[in-house]
Amino acid sequence: MHLDCNADAGDGCEANVRTDIENCGGCGTRCDDGGAPPPHTRPACLEGQCVFLCTDDLPFGPMRNCFGADPMIGDPVKGCSAQLACDPRNCGGCGVVAPVDPRGDHICIGGNPLPACPNGATNCGAGTCGLQCKDLNHDAKNCGACGRQCPDSSISAETVALLATKHIVFTCDGPNPAGGLPGCKPICDASLIPPHVWRDCNGDLEKTVADPANPAFDGCELDTFENKDNCGACGNKCNEVCHTKPSSTTLEQVCDCPPGLTWCGNECVDTTNDPHHCGSCQGDCLGPWEGGNGSPVCIDSQCTYKCKAGFADCNKQLPDGCEVDTQNFPAHCGSCGHACAKDQRCGNGECQVQDCSKGPVK
Repeated sequence: MHLDCNADAGDGCEANVRTDIENCGGCGTRCDDGGAPPPHTRPACLEGQCVFLCTDDLPFGPMRNCFGADPMIGDPVKGCSAQLACDPRNCGGCGVVAPVDPRGDHICIGGNPLPACPNGATNCGAGTCGLQCKDLNHDAKNCGACGRQCPDSSISAETVALLATKHIVFTCDGPNPAGGLPGCKPICDASLIPPHVWRDCNGDLEKTVADPANPAFDGCELDTFENKDNCGACGNKCNEVCHTKPSSTTLEQVCDCPPGLTWCGNECVDTTNDPHHCGSCQGDCLGPWEGGNGSPVCIDSQCTYKCKAGFADCNKQLPDGCEVDTQNFPAHCGSCGHACAKDQRCGNGECQVQDCSKGPVK
């Protein structure tokens, strides 16, 4: 249902009071009062009623209100508190309870209720979302057994500190082929924060471990993180750039860009369809991104402007985007240049002589 809420005949029946957050159910009824909405929600107008809709925000994933009649509608105070990706009592959906595992825990990973940790992992407790499930063969903080950290007490704290200055850390080197606990193996440091990928290019890692105080041995001396001449490995030379592989959680280093993509400052992009790099790295398509009833787009390396449904760029001027609401504007009713008669209004893209809330004259 549309109403003329701004009393301007020029834009016709501009307000859809079933969905308009500024005119919800009637002219002037605002759903967004400027205050902060309840947790994990956003204000919305749904069938003419102001509500708070649950959001799907990172890092929380899908959030729902599992205490209400509709899980998508947030509580006015508590909002949407159920994290479906991790909540063992609402795992993947409201009321879905993960089974009890051998430890007495409930495991929910990615919205999947599991009877136990995935194969190859052990529940060491102190975590949710699967973080309690540890790989005892390769977890340096749970090596062979929950809570056993690498390096163990057989290596002195002084030695550990000396090796750290030469970028050597310890990992869990399992499984143990002879049985028993896995060993703790010294390796070059590859840390996410701050990002580093250290490598031993002169081959003295073992000598450094054996004699860490000896200044002649430098351990893992070369940082190959985004190193164009040594990209992730000693001597791996790139033509243009060395960067971290997209979506990599291990700082995997790769040279240049895949075929068809171009390196533009800090990412590989497809200049044939990227509106910020259209035709070239500097090809930023013009036109308003917000408030223009549309957005710039790049098609076959050429910039254009795509209007939202029901809007049109009738003056062919990019600065104001798609300035005409063709659903309600009498001079451009339904399309640019299609004008209604003087005694007609424009509603839902058709010329009308009846009230805004009624349909077009047949």
